[in-house]
Amino acid sequence: MSIIEIAPLVAGDLTAKGEGMRRTLKIIGDIIAEPSAAFRVLKDQPSWFMIFVIIALVSIGIAWAILPFSEQIAHTKMLETGMDASQIEQARGMEELLSLVGLLFTPVPLLLKWLIFAGLLYFSAQLLGGSKVLTFKPMFAAVVYSELILVFSNLINAGLLLCFKDISDVRDSIDLQMIPGLHLLFGDHPLGVLQLTLLSQITPFSIWYLVILSLGVAIVADLKRRKVEWLVVLVWLASIGVRAATSVF
Repeated sequence: MSIIEIAPLVAGDLTAKGEGMRRTLKIIGDIIAEPSAAFRVLKDQPSWFMIFVIIALVSIGIAWAILPFSEQIAHTKMLETGMDASQIEQARGMEELLSLVGLLFTPVPLLLKWLIFAGLLYFSAQLLGGSKVLTFKPMFAAVVYSELILVFSNLINAGLLLCFKDISDVRDSIDLQMIPGLHLLFGDHPLGVLQLTLLSQITPFSIWYLVILSLGVAIVADLKRRKVEWLVVLVWLASIGVRAATSVF
């Protein structure tokens, strides 16, 4: 094919990508301002790849920004195990390498989480009498776009952490959380790792996330919100419970 023949094809492809990005940005805005409209669009025209790329890049950026704090936690734990200076130095070199590899693979656990969430919600919606024409893709798109609320939460948390927390003050993962969680209601009362991890995840942003996700599931599955809300909360609590349980070990 000649350049003259190829040029219109390239131009058409760029135009389609530009329209796709504009549509993605419009849905992002609607998730905040008019979520019902956003999910109605996703119900008819489900898409998720562009928003996945955006969320993945932002998540990698957040993880990189707070990396010194994460390394400080690892260093503190090494000291608690009684390692000497030479052992700590060797371990820190390996820890830095693993941290960089972890940054690159940040999107992988996100995808796994979304697939599990969407799968559970999709099959549960079918059992609850959801739309007979419901397919997996709109449910997956609703789950992915709802994640934006948690991304905003992580961005704000990272900004507050960088502005107001000194690295030397960080000793455990709970010290990285700047957005208030339910655990603060217990004040100085000692909490186990399991309870602390679970309660710390209940924040204003997590509640907002559950409201948005419940609305999205209700719209794409043609279900009443009351039927969906308890289901979404149960799936979310199960995921937090797994995270809390693994934090013990």
